[in-house]
Amino acid sequence: MRRRLSAFGAGLAVIGFSAALLAPTGTAVADPSASAENTVTAFSLAVDDTQDLTVTVEGAAIEPVERGSFEVYVKPKPKPKPKPQTASTGSGAAAVRHGRSTPVAAARSSG
Repeated sequence: MRRRLSAFGAGLAVIGFSAALLAPTGTAVADPSASAENTVTAFSLAVDDTQDLTVTVEGAAIEPVERGSFEVYVKPKPKPKPKPQTASTGSGAAAVRHGRSTPVAAARSSG
């Protein structure tokens, strides 16, 4: 009884594996559906946009390709507003103008 059950299971496995192997082959051989012909793909768009090159003894005759046009508008960058300048006290600039050194410059030169 046990051997018969194992043989029956093995037979079902063989039938299942055979069906799994042959099913994709059947779909590949079947007629394609009519809607597949109307499908627009990247490849079909590229094929429609190819350029015809005819080379003769005189040279290559290239026919122009008609393509759609487009327009690009680049928005100009706004000019930055000038920053208001703060009024300086004049102590640092006056010390350098008259040849005197500031305390920070004196500390750097002595160290």
